[in-house]
Amino acid sequence: MGAPNDDLVNPRDFISIKLAIEFQNLTANSHPLHDDVVSLSEIRDRVLVFELPETSCKLDHNVMIKLGRRDSNANAQTPVLFQSTGKIARVKELKDAKIRVVVTLIQFDDVSWVSFMQLFARRQEEITEFLRQVKP
Repeated sequence: MGAPNDDLVNPRDFISIKLAIEFQNLTANSHPLHDDVVSLSEIRDRVLVFELPETSCKLDHNVMIKLGRRDSNANAQTPVLFQSTGKIARVKELKDAKIRVVVTLIQFDDVSWVSFMQLFARRQEEITEFLRQVKP
């Protein structure tokens, strides 16, 4: 019998990237919303898709988005990895008083965008490699 750490499946392989999100509607000059009520559901080329409370924004509103990688230490300050201004390009109503919004990114640092994208690309490569190893 192997050592206790010789498990066939390591639970750490399934830990998702946790994001700290700040989403502020600049058009309405509202207080920022955070990842307790906002979730990032898609990343596309110069586009981010969020799910958030239905009263957060409307079509063509300007927003400020700040994203960071949340540390396992809940009390630690989360550094901003990427920030951008954006415009709400599409709004779709969902259940439970939520909306899905497509945000076209307008003004941001290209280097931080590439770095942010690479974070998710590396995670996807890890998942793909894991699946390749366990596939019969």
